[in-house]
Amino acid sequence: MKTTVETKSETQTLIHVEIPPEVVTKKLQHLLQEVSRTFEVPGFRKGHIPRAFLESRFGKDFLNEDAQQQLIEEHLPKAIVENHIEPASRPQAKVIDFGEGKPFQFDIEVEIFPEVRLPDPLAIEVEAPTKRRITKKLIQETIENLKVDHATLIPRGESEASQANDVVAIRDDKGRTQEIQAREDGWMSELIGKKMGDSVELKSSDDETIRVKLDGVKRIELPDLEELAQSLGHANTDALQEEVDKQLKERAERDYQQALRIAILDNLVDQAPVQVPAQLVEELLQQDLEILRKNGHEATAEERDRLKISVGRRVHRDRILRAVRAKENISYTDHEFDEFLKSEAEKRSSNPVKFRALLEREGQLERIRSDQETQRVLDHLVGLAIIKKTAGKKSKKEIGEEQHEEEGQED
Repeated sequence: MKTTVETKSETQTLIHVEIPPEVVTKKLQHLLQEVSRTFEVPGFRKGHIPRAFLESRFGKDFLNEDAQQQLIEEHLPKAIVENHIEPASRPQAKVIDFGEGKPFQFDIEVEIFPEVRLPDPLAIEVEAPTKRRITKKLIQETIENLKVDHATLIPRGESEASQANDVVAIRDDKGRTQEIQAREDGWMSELIGKKMGDSVELKSSDDETIRVKLDGVKRIELPDLEELAQSLGHANTDALQEEVDKQLKERAERDYQQALRIAILDNLVDQAPVQVPAQLVEELLQQDLEILRKNGHEATAEERDRLKISVGRRVHRDRILRAVRAKENISYTDHEFDEFLKSEAEKRSSNPVKFRALLEREGQLERIRSDQETQRVLDHLVGLAIIKKTAGKKSKKEIGEEQHEEEGQED
């Protein structure tokens, strides 16, 4: 096999491939033998049907298309590997010339990743993101949400009408059942004031009218603070509030660190612009749109455009991370990954071997390793970056929360 590479653009490469005539002839003979073994023709033994007979019946070139396809499947990957090309998307083959006794010529159109030119040395300067303040109001809101999560559903009597925030069991004319919370806003408000056995016409957001019957109504009974603390394993309400405060601060720190890393990465993205492979972006976009469809949402043209920009940014970030890893010689060994998995297994009180096998069976292992490798690169960039801490002005929301707390203390 002979190959020559032609660079068409930063993201497009063309590989010219030529396969020797003897390889073409051998492939055609092999296919002919397979066809001969498949057909039963009176007067001929299976596998011994003359070529002339098959060609007279099916045409002289009846095996050409199959031969081309198989030869391309066999030689396309080799051509890409031999020329050290990293495809960004699925390569496309185009037949140039084919015939028995002649070289088989075809071209491979390959979309590639453009070279990333990082600044040298890596100079990164970003403003520190704002870390969320943990106020008494936020702690109280979180506790109220916990109450809802640990609420008890109490069935209402058959003659008792539903009220706002009740959970209503409905059944449509096809027998499909669903539990919905009756709310005062939107089409779900039609469920308020109804009793078990009542029929209701609901109009959804897409103007579709559905007739349903109420199979049951339940009111939500929230636990008081002491009950909630006990159910969550805390000695008293003070211990519950301390735990909520601790978890909120930990979450705020994680969010801050994530925002900082994205800011640093995007700083490099802006410093090292690249032409993102268009076909790859389109393929990834279609995958994201399909996920939305499976979740019952068809994206509008505006949403599609925004999503396409987001996908392009995602690809750009990934190439920057790869370039930084190569430039800075950042490694993440198998041993380090094994230790990470052991640590995660211990957190879950799981056997490390079984935990790894579970992740592998669910197809999560490679993704998790990739995430850890990415985190290693981001941690390295944080160490290089100059992070400017700005005092900044407090938002109206923060000022309002502080005033609310001060008023509460005065009371």
